[in-house]
Amino acid sequence: EISRLPQEVQNEMMIAEEETSGYNSMTVVLAINYGGRDELIRAIKRLSSKVASGDICEEDISKAFDVPELPDADIIIRTGGEQRLSNFLLWQSAYSELFFTDTLWPDFTTDDFLSIVDSFKKRDRRFGAVKMGGAMNKITRRLLTFFIGVPLVLFIVCFTPLNHILLHLCIVVFAGISSSEIYNLMKKNMPMQSKGLVVGFATLIPVSAYGCIFFNLDFDISTLVFIAGFLTLLVVEIFKPRSENPEEPFKDSNNKLAGSLFVLLYGGYLLSYLSRMTVLPHSTEFIILFLLMVFLCDSAAWFFGVLFGKGNRGLVKASPNKSIVGFFGGIVGSIVSGILCTFVWPEIFSEPLWKMVVLGFVMALAAILGDLAESVFKRSAKEKDSGNIIPGRGGALDSVDSVLMSAPLFYFIVTMLFVEI
Repeated sequence: EISRLPQEVQNEMMIAEEETSGYNSMTVVLAINYGGRDELIRAIKRLSSKVASGDICEEDISKAFDVPELPDADIIIRTGGEQRLSNFLLWQSAYSELFFTDTLWPDFTTDDFLSIVDSFKKRDRRFGAVKMGGAMNKITRRLLTFFIGVPLVLFIVCFTPLNHILLHLCIVVFAGISSSEIYNLMKKNMPMQSKGLVVGFATLIPVSAYGCIFFNLDFDISTLVFIAGFLTLLVVEIFKPRSENPEEPFKDSNNKLAGSLFVLLYGGYLLSYLSRMTVLPHSTEFIILFLLMVFLCDSAAWFFGVLFGKGNRGLVKASPNKSIVGFFGGIVGSIVSGILCTFVWPEIFSEPLWKMVVLGFVMALAAILGDLAESVFKRSAKEKDSGNIIPGRGGALDSVDSVLMSAPLFYFIVTMLFVEI
């Protein structure tokens, strides 16, 4: 309804409509001086005869609106931090996907829009239908992943030819995928350097770690690859900065370099410590111990949280569904798994029991912090999962987040308390 607008504004609007009337590649509708309730009233007036006779359906109502040829909205984006519809498209938004952002409308960019479109693609739109067995399907996917994944992991760890070649291949693959996922999460909030370069150097770090093992070289070379990768990215930023504003080519350089360094560290370097475990005496048993401590911590935390955690959740804002009881349960699970290994392999884990308790306690804390850290990254990027390649788990990063934080600590504690290399 534009009749309340100044006449000169109405004239300009009519001119714009005439000049664009022949366009057919895109339809732009401006809701000026619009209210959803007013539109409903106008639609009801148009349908008064049908309403009186009772011969009316949803399609009739939709056709009675101001612009009946437009389909219902798929996405509604509300900028400026507000989280309400504010009387906008009340009928047409029945099954719209709603997105809210603190970004003000004048600052809303193409990247912001594409980020929302990416999130929209991941939503499960049911249009009012009940998805039967949804929770059960999720549990089934998790169980299948568990019963297939555990034997597969054990086979990979126990396959020792060529210095655990299968394990190293998995580490390299997970490093590449995890680096790509953390890169994507960070890019939601900040400019980044070339994805190919950053993820490529991150993946090269565990490759170099295996090279050190295979050729009996010092692991300092792997650390050197990490440093050389970052220095290369620094040189690239010095001589070939990429910026949307040519007049300020280095405006985002600090953020881009910080992001690149973090991807190299988090996605590549930390995971390389799992590669280093393969040089430990009795490496297979130690790697199994490590994985048991990390993943049983996660399982025990979930189990205790479900049973006893209802009244003590919300302490950690990064993951409000996590409970205090769950955290303690995870610590107990990690320590118990270590103690069990002393009974299974007494000739290998013959050190005083307190050492295993210390190792289990530290592994549990690291695994919990690793999981919470990834929750921070996902919440900052407004994503539920880092990816969707693993059924019931999400992305690669969702599966190895605890491993990333725990692997370096496990390696150093074991070499200080259990073995000498």
